[in-house]
Amino acid sequence: MIDRHNNDKLMVVRLQFMFEYIVGDVTLRLALVLPLDFPTGKTCAVNKDLRFIRLRTRSAASSQIIPLRSIIRGTLLVPDFAHDGDYFLVNYIDSDMFLRSQTFMS
Repeated sequence: MIDRHNNDKLMVVRLQFMFEYIVGDVTLRLALVLPLDFPTGKTCAVNKDLRFIRLRTRSAASSQIIPLRSIIRGTLLVPDFAHDGDYFLVNYIDSDMFLRSQTFMS
């Protein structure tokens, strides 16, 4: 999960690569990430009843480079083997993840 521009808007991304870039005396710690979106359209009844949070990867062209410090925490994503590129967010790991994920449910 990352914080977009120091506000309350959270985004789930898939970490692709981490690297450092040194400019003079300044070291920039960056990450290449692939944003995940909520699928549009009708929600499957099973997903809705069980309160699964489904996420879908965007195309590789929408990858972004972000500062590592904007990453708030890691999340556990489980692939949906029936739909390539879809994942389920596991939000029952701890209370912090559960509470953060509730913003996605509303």
